[in-house]
Amino acid sequence: MQICDQQQCNEIGLYPAPKSRDSLKNYFFFCLTHVRIYNKNWNYYKGMTTHQIDADRQADVIGHRPLWQQALRNSRRNETNQSTTTEYLKVKYDTKTIEALELLQVPHPICLDNIKTVYKNWVKKLHPDSHESMKCEISENKLKEINQAYTLLKLAFAKDSA
Repeated sequence: MQICDQQQCNEIGLYPAPKSRDSLKNYFFFCLTHVRIYNKNWNYYKGMTTHQIDADRQADVIGHRPLWQQALRNSRRNETNQSTTTEYLKVKYDTKTIEALELLQVPHPICLDNIKTVYKNWVKKLHPDSHESMKCEISENKLKEINQAYTLLKLAFAKDSA
């Protein structure tokens, strides 16, 4: 058994408390009375600026570990998936169909139902009557392009399903 680390206290020190912010795994051992006093006065952020506190709290979310390597791996994985998808589309569809799929941003699996869903979302977003701010030539031209792409895809995928 260890004696309380508070000076002039002879009770048993059962309760650990960190010695400082920099050494959280090194402990004082206090009796119940003194650990309550210590914890009441403990301030992890004492002596830190507001910016240091914010930085420490953000780093704490990820356990103070650098994650740039994971982010780099994910970006490489996404690039590989995109190039694989584009290569797959080139084998299966002609250039106009691929351009129409990219314009509409159709998610996988590429099927007529997904194309219709994406088309409806585009029409809701770009239709001149839906928003006052959208009444401009740019949105009208974009809507025309979307309509042409949808018509092309509808014909191409109707052939595939027949």
